[in-house]
Amino acid sequence: MSTATTPSGTNWQVEALDYDRIHPRMQAMAGLIQAMPERSLLDAGCSAGTLQGLLPEDYEYFGCDITDHAASRLGPAHFQQLDLNATQDLSFFENRGIQLIHMGGFLEYMGRPRELLRSFHRVVGVGGRLIMSMTNFQCYRYRNVARTHHRAWLFKPQVEEVRETLASQGWCVEREIPFIGPLGWRTRLYRYLAESRGVNHRWTRKHAWLFITIARAIEL
Repeated sequence: MSTATTPSGTNWQVEALDYDRIHPRMQAMAGLIQAMPERSLLDAGCSAGTLQGLLPEDYEYFGCDITDHAASRLGPAHFQQLDLNATQDLSFFENRGIQLIHMGGFLEYMGRPRELLRSFHRVVGVGGRLIMSMTNFQCYRYRNVARTHHRAWLFKPQVEEVRETLASQGWCVEREIPFIGPLGWRTRLYRYLAESRGVNHRWTRKHAWLFITIARAIEL
């Protein structure tokens, strides 16, 4: 597949390069991943595989994406070009010893999130982990739908729905972390308030840009 245009009109082959950079959210996710014991990861929606450069060299990194940007970097044994709205078949990655799934701002674009989470469960097996970031749609930042919502977003849950969706597919939430992007002089204060008050606090729900969730696969 040389092109990757979705029904929303998004040409991901072009647009993905705009997102393919080291930004604060990616750095935060990489730091959390490095603190975890797993050393084999599938990056769903990996774009050009930029996250790999933030991980230890001994980390075995696999990727899948609607574009083919990571194909030459990762090679055919570690990469598949997949439109995960068209297929949830991830059998290519099963039995590869993958221990962790990473989804960074990815599930929002999925029309069948439950089926996809079930496929990820099969990839890592019971005891495997998932780390994902999800846009906080209760945040003041996203009140203006026309200006702030990506035209290709399909799944726009609140925190409670994210929890229920994960639980329904055999994922037990272990940790939830609020994240606030750069806000100039307010950044350090707002991040401290969000972390100290936690995900369920009303203030955090209004100010956190996104939430990072770490979950473990359990018996279905």
